[in-house]
Amino acid sequence: SHILWDGFTHQDGMFVQQIPFLRSSVNIAGYSIPVYKIGQHGIGTILGGIAILLVLLRLPTDKNFSRQKIDPMFWGLIVFTTLLFIAIRIEAGIEKHFLSYIIVAGMSGGLAGLALASVNIKSRRLINQESL
Repeated sequence: SHILWDGFTHQDGMFVQQIPFLRSSVNIAGYSIPVYKIGQHGIGTILGGIAILLVLLRLPTDKNFSRQKIDPMFWGLIVFTTLLFIAIRIEAGIEKHFLSYIIVAGMSGGLAGLALASVNIKSRRLINQESL
């Protein structure tokens, strides 16, 4: 779904290339902003934020919840993977839009790190259960 959305919200996107309206600009506060950028930063961010908020508000609440001890390995793996993705992106070379490339690399690394850390924790728990 994200790749499809990018086709409507990036200058080189397939739909932006095919639909002239998306390449047209709107004057906002004296700035000429392409319609595809409004879709990317305005509509996409606002709708995404609302969707996340709605999901968070619908999460069940557990009255008997007790805080667990923070596992430094979990967060360390996430931070390490995030920084690794950023370092690889910088090493690969960034000509323009430096900040946006770093943000995307950081988000990608953070999500990859979250997946790796989750698998790591799950496998450690399984190993601990087997050794009992």
